[in-house]
Amino acid sequence: MTADFLATAQKERAIIRAAGNAKKLIGNRVIEWARQSPTDRRVPEALFVAAMANQNYKYGCGGWEHDEEIQQEAESLLLDHFGGTVWAAKLREQR
Repeated sequence: MTADFLATAQKERAIIRAAGNAKKLIGNRVIEWARQSPTDRRVPEALFVAAMANQNYKYGCGGWEHDEEIQQEAESLLLDHFGGTVWAAKLREQR
């Protein structure tokens, strides 16, 4: 491998590491999306996935780590703004 290729790979790897835990990163992006696009029909499912992914028993990039704040925020948005959806019902079943 060339020095340029290795340098590029190292930079890309640093960017990926800086992004942190994928569950947290994706959860934050979903919450941001839900606030910006509250009428998007895909948001309830994404909030459900974000909430479930951030539960403390789910495996992921960092193992058993989770983000309770993201989980609670995703759950609150789902139940408060999309309470009549199938995804809110599934969340209630999971509790």
